[in-house]
Amino acid sequence: MAVSDVVTASVTSTGDMTTRRSRLRGFVVSGGASDGTVTFKNTSSGATLLVLPVNADTTETLNIPDNGVLFSSGIHATLSNIDRVTIFFTG
Repeated sequence: MAVSDVVTASVTSTGDMTTRRSRLRGFVVSGGASDGTVTFKNTSSGATLLVLPVNADTTETLNIPDNGVLFSSGIHATLSNIDRVTIFFTG
C-alpha cells in the first residue's frame, strides 16, 4: 500500500479546499460569534458527507480514524458563522 503525505488547507469563507480525490483525515474549526456549522461536500454541488455543528467562540478538532472520509472529486466546505477551517488530508 502506498503512503501519502498528510497536507493542510485553510479557508475563512465557503469554498473548495481541494479539487481532486482526497481523504479528509482531520480538522480544526474556529467558531464565530454565534453557533454555526461546517458542511463538507464532495464538490460544491455534490453529496454532503459530513456536517459539524460548532458552538460560538469555540474551537473543535477531530482526527478521523482509519482511512478518513473519501471525497472522490474534492473537498468543499460551506461555512455558516465560522471564522476558519483547517483540514488535514491526503490525496
